[in-house]
Amino acid sequence: MPSFVWQIFFVAIITLFFLSVLYWQKDAVGRFAWTYFKNDSIAIALSDLDARTLNEIGEYYFNSGAYDTEKARFYFRKSLQQNDSQYFTHYQLGRLYFLNGLFPLAIREFNTTLELSPAFPRTYYMRGLTYAYMKRFDSAIADFNKFIEIIPNEWASYNDLAWIYFQQGDFENALEITDKGLEYASANVWLRMMRGVVLLNLKDYQNAKQELTVAFAGYEKLTPEDWGRAYPGNDPAWLEEGLREMGVIIRFNLGATYAKLGEYENAEREMRMFLATVSENDPRREEVRKFLEEGLGE
Repeated sequence: MPSFVWQIFFVAIITLFFLSVLYWQKDAVGRFAWTYFKNDSIAIALSDLDARTLNEIGEYYFNSGAYDTEKARFYFRKSLQQNDSQYFTHYQLGRLYFLNGLFPLAIREFNTTLELSPAFPRTYYMRGLTYAYMKRFDSAIADFNKFIEIIPNEWASYNDLAWIYFQQGDFENALEITDKGLEYASANVWLRMMRGVVLLNLKDYQNAKQELTVAFAGYEKLTPEDWGRAYPGNDPAWLEEGLREMGVIIRFNLGATYAKLGEYENAEREMRMFLATVSENDPRREEVRKFLEEGLGE
């Protein structure tokens, strides 16, 4: 037999051997493709990944690598198809539905999480927040109170509960809840900002000015990473914008407070800084322009 025929035969045997290994060890090859190359397309094409690996991929696209909420949802759902009893996967999927504005689906996942793990308190926080965005305020308040009962020292729960009361126009309860939060985090910028806005609406302008001034001084020390830690799960690309918007809100309310106190020069300064910061198509610009044209109430 000619030597080139032996070469072809040898290559064919080697190829067949490797194809056989690839077929019988395809799960291992798929996990290898994900673990070392973070290539989910190859990993899922080569193998039926187990629930644990699917969760790892979902977390990668949500919190620990690239940020792609659609892919994260896809892999969490595939993981639950294999094992529907994973309470934390239901919780993470609920968070993703919340971030994508799919509130009824988020509630469904949080309800399932509580059925599987009633002792997991963060579910009450996220379900309460989802109810608040759905304007189901009574349910939201009940869930936040449950969370605070279990974990009483987390500032964000007080801030969000105060925000719920604020939306209802219940400024007295909003102030009371904010003050409770400040007992645990006296220098927290979010709570100081909330307290200042609440006091402004209660027409306690002098104390509102003090709180908002303190809040802005604290805001100026924050980094985008600080803002991101307060809002986990959001797109990292939006951290700078989120932090900037926080400063815009403080300036706007501080300017309104100065105007109410008759400190028109300070009010105009804050309002003009507001205009210099927000985009040209921001709907709040018209309100501020009108405010300035009318001489700030002089």
